Amino acid sequence: MPSFIEDFIRCGKCEHYSGFFENDEEAMRFSRQIPKSQVRKYRRYGRVPFAFVKYLRELGTIHENQNTDGLRTVLDVLDILWKNRKQANDWNLIQFLREKLLNEIFPGLRGASCTQCALWEKIINSKISKRREAIH
Repeated sequence: MPSFIEDFIRCGKCEHYSGFFENDEEAMRFSRQIPKSQVRKYRRYGRVPFAFVKYLRELGTIHENQNTDGLRTVLDVLDILWKNRKQANDWNLIQFLREKLLNEIFPGLRGASCTQCALWEKIINSKISKRREAIH
């Protein structure tokens, strides 16, 4: 299963695209603006394409006057979404985007519920299991 941002990149590149952004013309328009170098940097180093940030700004999850020059990683995007949660137009959209991006960082959380306690419990358990695997 491709990641959320990878799905965003593919939506403008493929002719017969079917995925999360299937009927979203804005996402397809912004995705077509991503140069090959930014796609390569995302796949190699995890740098978020700037067109994805512009798409988030178009959705209203990032404010127009907010500086987005430092948004390089998925964690940076998560931070700015969290900071804008109170001023945003659609809280459910921000929560959904944060959940998708968190699943990209922590793939083991895909089955977790969205409550904070369950989320941190899954994170702690995944770290504990990785330590156990490293010991044995």
